[in-house]
Amino acid sequence: MLLGCGLYYGVLMFNLAVTFWIGESLLVLTGLLIYVPITAFALLRLLNKIPAGHPSMDHAILNSDSPSTLLKRYTDSTTRS
Repeated sequence: MLLGCGLYYGVLMFNLAVTFWIGESLLVLTGLLIYVPITAFALLRLLNKIPAGHPSMDHAILNSDSPSTLLKRYTDSTTRS
């Protein structure tokens, strides 16, 4: 997982460097404004400097049902009543 993230950010840094080299400073600034806050948040979260969300929300997100299961549950509940 972290190897993929490292590769992604390596390519991103290369792209931003080439963009800066060809003189597109506004495009570099836009790219930095998009990725620096996301990266800072992810690093702070990985280092446990930002507390995790409510445990029940993590459970709900990680163990969420597929849309087909939810649809089946909905149709079963409407046919019973």
